[in-house]
Amino acid sequence: IGKNQDYSFKVTVNEGYNGSDMVVKVNENEITSNNGVYTVTDVTESLVITVEGIVKKEVLSVTAPIGEGFTFSGKDTVYKNEDYAFTISVDEAFNASDMVVKANETVLVGSMGKYTVPAVSENIVITVEGVVAKTIYTVTLKEGEGYTISGQNTSYADESYTFTVSVDDTIYWADKIEVFVDGEKVTLTNGKYTFAEEYTDIDGVAD
Repeated sequence: IGKNQDYSFKVTVNEGYNGSDMVVKVNENEITSNNGVYTVTDVTESLVITVEGIVKKEVLSVTAPIGEGFTFSGKDTVYKNEDYAFTISVDEAFNASDMVVKANETVLVGSMGKYTVPAVSENIVITVEGVVAKTIYTVTLKEGEGYTISGQNTSYADESYTFTVSVDDTIYWADKIEVFVDGEKVTLTNGKYTFAEEYTDIDGVAD
């Protein structure tokens, strides 16, 4: 740098280090930054820049939960005194209505499957409890002359089931069709039939 010119520089703290107590000096004189930029004005001598107070962050371990019916997504380490975030995704075939997520035995409250452990101070052991397999029922779709039933062949307990009935209206009167589920008549809504309870037999009858 030329004499009597200004000299500017930046100090970037590396990943894994804490710069909250960082002190920057030029020729043993402390200097402050402006938006992260340090400037020495009107340089008249050689500069010796030193940085003090940067310390390595303490790394803590994270033990992921073990179990079936869910997927854990998160890093296996976290820096001490920083927040730790992770997600739990429950498989479709499992019920999470009674799921409890804990970090070191402390119950966590999540939102949309996302959880946060604030200001971690020790190693974390995450556990997931209460995820159970759903009961699966078989659905029998009985075909007949003049119509086609479309729907899944299985249904989960305590969930609604929807199916459609397509009628060959060149032969049959579509508005005369009656649909029964385990002997009980169901009604058409927006072109589909839906019922909340689980059944094992579906009959379609065209008059």
